[in-house]
Amino acid sequence: MAKKAVLIGAGKIGRGFLGDILYHAGYELTFLVHSPVQTQQMRDQGYYTIFQTSEATGEMRKVRIDGYAAYCTVTEQEQCAEAIAQA
Repeated sequence: MAKKAVLIGAGKIGRGFLGDILYHAGYELTFLVHSPVQTQQMRDQGYYTIFQTSEATGEMRKVRIDGYAAYCTVTEQEQCAEAIAQA
């Protein structure tokens, strides 16, 4: 059975910090997003990029997060509830 995580909100902390940790730990990610426009943008693009900077070296690297689902909390309440129930 796959590990699943539902993140309510898709802001900097949700996507950038928690999303990165959970993605690399092997979780299937689902974002519950308030804005219908942002939800559709996340779906259309299908990935997002995180920029990480090493504290020790100052070197920056890009990390691509993909394979997530996104549902709008305003217009897709049933899908949101189902995602939570499955996680």
